[in-house]
Amino acid sequence: MNHFHVAHLWVSGLLQAFEKVGLDTRQLGTGIREIREGQIIDGHHLGIEATRTLWHRASAISNNPLLGIDVARRQSPRTGGVLLPIMLHSPTALQALRHMVDYQPLLSDSGQYRIHPLSANRLIRCEYVPAPGAVVVSNQQVLSIVTQTLGLLRTVTNHRLQVRRFLVPEGMAAERIGQALNCPCRAHSGNFFLEIDGQAMAAPVSERDEHLYQINLSYAEGLIRAKRRRQTFIDGIKELIDDDRPALRTIDDVALALGLHKRVLQRHLREHDTSFRQLKISVLKTRALQRMIVQGWRTDAIAEELGYADLSAFHRAFKNWFGVSPRRFREQPYE
Repeated sequence: MNHFHVAHLWVSGLLQAFEKVGLDTRQLGTGIREIREGQIIDGHHLGIEATRTLWHRASAISNNPLLGIDVARRQSPRTGGVLLPIMLHSPTALQALRHMVDYQPLLSDSGQYRIHPLSANRLIRCEYVPAPGAVVVSNQQVLSIVTQTLGLLRTVTNHRLQVRRFLVPEGMAAERIGQALNCPCRAHSGNFFLEIDGQAMAAPVSERDEHLYQINLSYAEGLIRAKRRRQTFIDGIKELIDDDRPALRTIDDVALALGLHKRVLQRHLREHDTSFRQLKISVLKTRALQRMIVQGWRTDAIAEELGYADLSAFHRAFKNWFGVSPRRFREQPYE
């Protein structure tokens, strides 16, 4: 198993959880090429924009202020892959939380936890920081992640975990969220924050298996190193593509910039389970969504900036990427 399989398992579990709360995954997956008949296609994985798009559509269609909690409770812990045994067999709950920070990218690139220094009263403050992207993160998506984290930490501490306060972004149903998660909750102008009593988090975990812990820790470390190496290489290629009028960039342009023969670059890309075409499409899709969804550009302006010869060429490319026209895509529900 590699890091792609871990992420695939996570998304498959998410789609199943959407179905369990009564959502039509075929409708949610409209225009997302990696999803067919409501299921993620084998050998494919969702990028950050596609995953966030799923959550925005789910939130808009369900109109449920507790959707993230309901989905998290219906998503099998097994979809966390190697992260589950590591957290359950960590020496302390605090160490389990630190492992969550380190290995969260194996599941999703939408964001990552940040643990702030302990306060004078030994209060642990944990913030979920969304990653930048063409599509903003869905609050319900983060609520789902935090709900699963709380569930795991409560299991690790034999339910001795004390949540002093849970801070959620303004506009969320803080009181109802607090009641559902059995913790004080209020809205504020910022990211999601968990404030946890450090005493239970620092206590040794009972009934843990050190051998199982070390095996899975070593395995996860190998996966995350492989992912980081790949990401560094991929990001460098994308940066060279994501220049003025990226639709016109060729593999020869990038190979020349790297001082490599085209065939050598192609071999390196194959070794990282990708191709120049896939990376170029990723760059074009990301910039198109940024201009369309975030900045509200007209379609003809987007086509011109990307470097398409005419508007019809961009329309054909867009429909090939997302399965629908730019106009239909704009009409999809968002929070």
